[in-house]
Amino acid sequence: LAALRQAGAHETGLTAGWGRGAPQPPSGVTLLSLFEEQVAARPQALALVFEEQQYSYLALHALAQAMARRIAHALGGGRAAQLGVLIDDPVQ
Repeated sequence: LAALRQAGAHETGLTAGWGRGAPQPPSGVTLLSLFEEQVAARPQALALVFEEQQYSYLALHALAQAMARRIAHALGGGRAAQLGVLIDDPVQ
């Protein structure tokens, strides 16, 4: 160990942020709002790959909206505050 060079200020600065994780989004930001930002900003960008299937943000958003409409219809047209969903096919 004595033969190893001690890290200088530059190297120490480069590694200072390691292990702190990604910056956290502002308080009140939801997964849904972050997803919708991506749909608006990059609708054709690849959002999901599952086995041989690939979905853009816009296509995935359309699938989610269709599922939400089916659930709302099944619940009598109302809107549920919280709802658990068990899905056999994770994408379709």
